[in-house]
Amino acid sequence: MTSEAVAKLATGLPAEAGAYTPLQRHPGSKTILQDAFVRFHHLLFQHAPPLLPLHEWGARGPKDKNFSNYGAPGTRMHAAMKFSLGRRGVGHARPSVLPRLAHNGWIIGQAGRTRPNSTCLGWDNTEFIGAELMPGCQERWVFRFSKQRGAIDHRHRVITGDLAVAAPGSEGLFDTVVCNFVFEHVARPIQAIAVIVRMLRPRGLLFWAAPFNERFHLVPGDYFRYTVMGAQTLLRDAGLHVVHTQRWGNSMITSGYMLGFGAGDFSPRYMEKHMLAEVSGSNVGWLDQKPHFLYIDVGIVARKPALALSQL
Repeated sequence: MTSEAVAKLATGLPAEAGAYTPLQRHPGSKTILQDAFVRFHHLLFQHAPPLLPLHEWGARGPKDKNFSNYGAPGTRMHAAMKFSLGRRGVGHARPSVLPRLAHNGWIIGQAGRTRPNSTCLGWDNTEFIGAELMPGCQERWVFRFSKQRGAIDHRHRVITGDLAVAAPGSEGLFDTVVCNFVFEHVARPIQAIAVIVRMLRPRGLLFWAAPFNERFHLVPGDYFRYTVMGAQTLLRDAGLHVVHTQRWGNSMITSGYMLGFGAGDFSPRYMEKHMLAEVSGSNVGWLDQKPHFLYIDVGIVARKPALALSQL
């Protein structure tokens, strides 16, 4: 079977690919299966056109599969997939994209922390502060990036500007801010998180998510990746109290994602067990172990103190 697969690949391989050189066990291999995987991995990347990654962002094919029965009803993955299915074509929230599925499961599980009658801010749109996810949001605003001087449109509930520079009059406007997949694109994260803290009211909540293992993507720039510890430190140093932290995806899921796997390439049961894992306090030692040291993204819920740091 392996020989047939290699033969089918051969027409698209360069001469130096070495498809037919004898497969030998490397001295450091525990089994020749590891060597076979390495060989096949190389061949798929060397094929013209390359066959790996399988698909950008893990969205397998021009149209996503029907995931309406993905996972058992009542589970996080079922709820997350159901939410994604209702938003086909919105950003990267396609049903098969693993980090967006993880994001939906994370925010579904944490959204209840938002107090009733809150004024909420979302990024680019109100997708994740809508009534379905955050019924506590009574007034919904949007932040949109602009190179121009920051401005507030009270009529349309829109703030525009560069996040690293506070828009005049934005201080203390919001009870909840959802800032997801933004800080990899922020060139000055310390200034930017300080602006978000100023926009929050006392005891206000920040839902913050950023990548640890994601492809390079210009929107319009791409500057940083965040470990769990790095993300927690950024938020704490800005004066926020970290309420809850999750890492998204274990090493198996993350490795697959980087090769273009989508949600349909993992069983719902496996995803339910391993996609979202809580990081309790400063206990991050387990993340240094092989099954866990690769993860896709970090999700944090943080709260602004009732008093500013200068008042404590």
